Amino acid sequence: MKSRRGVGPESAEPEAPLVSIHLASNRPARLIAFLDNLAETAGSTNAFEVLVNIDAEDNHMAALIADEAQRRTFRLISIGTPKAAGPYSRGSGFSQLFQAADPRAYFLMNLSDEVRFATRNWDLRLASYRGLFADHLFRLRISEHKRRNYENFYSTLPCPENFAIFSRTWLALTQGWGGSWGTDSWHQAVEFCLSRRPQLPFERPRFGRLKDDDHGRIGYFRGIAVNDIVLENTKAGIGETNPLYRARMIRRERLRLASYPLRRTFEKLACRLQAHIEATRIGVFNYLIRENHRTSTLIVADTTTGAECFRLQFDPGRLASFSDNLPLLASTAIQHPISLMHLVKDLQEIRRRWQPMKGAISTHLDERLDRVRTTQEGVAIERVKGDEEDHTASFHTRGM
Repeated sequence: MKSRRGVGPESAEPEAPLVSIHLASNRPARLIAFLDNLAETAGSTNAFEVLVNIDAEDNHMAALIADEAQRRTFRLISIGTPKAAGPYSRGSGFSQLFQAADPRAYFLMNLSDEVRFATRNWDLRLASYRGLFADHLFRLRISEHKRRNYENFYSTLPCPENFAIFSRTWLALTQGWGGSWGTDSWHQAVEFCLSRRPQLPFERPRFGRLKDDDHGRIGYFRGIAVNDIVLENTKAGIGETNPLYRARMIRRERLRLASYPLRRTFEKLACRLQAHIEATRIGVFNYLIRENHRTSTLIVADTTTGAECFRLQFDPGRLASFSDNLPLLASTAIQHPISLMHLVKDLQEIRRRWQPMKGAISTHLDERLDRVRTTQEGVAIERVKGDEEDHTASFHTRGM
């Protein structure tokens, strides 16, 4: 429930926050230090709100946050979710934080209670990036990986942009923080897929072929590296009591994110971002995105006129996904046995899909060959008949 400052009919609507900050925490001392750092480094405490995901069973943290909310000048709320696997089951909690965020916040970011802002008046600098793109779809990269280039999908998972600042438009189109406790890897995968999407040539010539600059344009690059907002203590897991367990959970999550169903999900989310960019570019600001699951197609239609604008396909292909994942599977096969299970599963699925496809291709080729033979035989028969007619005609001519 959103809180309002002031009491009585003359109280005004609270100022819209510039950024909504989300995190998960079960450490009271670190959370208080995190909140103190925000208040000390921000130019205005009205520029942000803080939403914390805690364990539903942790009454101490709930009471602490309730007390802190009373003495802080910014909005602070907590949302409890079942502990389950602890920090490795925070996906649903982050989704609830996104739903509870102030819808007027232009930016959103996901941090940890270990991180500290090193930049004074960071909120004033962040405000200068509002409306960086006309379609308001982008994210700011501020971590140590902000200038990293990703050559393949595998490289996005171990070294993602850890603390990106998202525009609300981005997260609204990608349906929140995603289905993983590793929100950084999730959205880095989406950004990578967006950077590989072919741009659409809408203005086609009436006659002749497309020009060189009308096709083959690859990629939308909406992850912007910025230098004027700096974070400290960005190394997560410092002082972890069980580092081996943490490493195992990270490997397991990387393998899950690299699976074909999630690769398909990342492609679909990238297509949703592309649909917004292209719809805005052609002047369609009210549109509807429909999904055809069977053909892996997104259909974008103008809600004003009802006309279809364009279609986008998002299936990466199981074989292509498998080949992209070979480095990941090879690097973790010895360390983590589940990778072998994924490998066997993918091979079995490829074989299962290939068998009927192989039969259909063989049948199709046989039918084509039969049609070719029939056509060739028909042409040969007609040629023979034509020769006989010519011979008969010439015979009669000579006889006359």
